Amino acid sequence: MRIRPLAAVSALALSALVLAGCSGSADPEESGSASGDLCEVAAPSGAASEAVTVDGEPGEVSTASFDAGLEVTELERTVVSEGDGEELADGDLVQYALSAFSADTGDRLGDIGYAEGEVLPS
Repeated sequence: MRIRPLAAVSALALSALVLAGCSGSADPEESGSASGDLCEVAAPSGAASEAVTVDGEPGEVSTASFDAGLEVTELERTVVSEGDGEELADGDLVQYALSAFSADTGDRLGDIGYAEGEVLPS
């Protein structure tokens, strides 16, 4: 099974931004939450996600560099920058931005979340 390149690269970018702040227990019984600990259930790092270099300052449109034709066979994620803010709590809202690139061609597919007031997928 091959994961769609946009979805895989998008998941990589989003995971890199969001997972730095996750906390709690993977067991919903222990955490008191149905969501549990997202860090415990996150996709593992792998060859495809490790082959991507992400550049850019927080809040600005990012760039990604990798060899075109990147083969993505399973969902992977790599933390680009470990956060140092407060840990997320159950029910917290997360503000994020996303830049997507084609794994086949390396072309930028789009950006979302960088403009003031932009509605983001949840």
